[in-house]
Amino acid sequence: MPKLINRQERKQHIAQAVWAVLAREGVRGVSVRTVAAEAGISTGSLRHVFPILNDMMLYSLDYSGQRFLASLTSRKVTGPLIDHLEDLLFGFVPTSNESRMYSEVVVGMLAEASNIPGVARMLQQQETELAYTYSFILSQLKAHGRIRSDIDVQYEADTLVTLLLGVHVSYMLSDQTASDQELQAPLKMHLASLKNTD
Repeated sequence: MPKLINRQERKQHIAQAVWAVLAREGVRGVSVRTVAAEAGISTGSLRHVFPILNDMMLYSLDYSGQRFLASLTSRKVTGPLIDHLEDLLFGFVPTSNESRMYSEVVVGMLAEASNIPGVARMLQQQETELAYTYSFILSQLKAHGRIRSDIDVQYEADTLVTLLLGVHVSYMLSDQTASDQELQAPLKMHLASLKNTD
């Protein structure tokens, strides 16, 4: 059993190294050599865990992406649910070191999705999970009259995910110079349009 635990820890350590290389150098900068150097292990040790580079990329995207998503979606609700939804949305906006890294990696992987089998499907799965979280919160808000009664919850959940993706792309196109206010503005405006004003 300890051997399995050590192997799992090694995979996670490598995944974090891949994430760091992706954020710094982009997809084309990821190789057995660069990741091994980032992780502080030999190339032989890395190949022992991940014999195929593509498998390493997919595992890393899944592990690190899910860890970031979980860090946001598992936050305890301490105030009004509408504020929690706003916090959850803004947590994905590239305004912190962690969310900026997430943005750089996801946009970079999207650009290479057609060249790396399985990447598009994995990113779609993460989007689906995020949309489910938004859908659940929106349905609760609708039930309590906090957002408009005519809102299609699933449509709006998908719209929020699409808006977030657009924010990430805008951030990268701005050469990562867009201000926090500029990045948050589209989401604030859309959330305001959902609120029940009666």
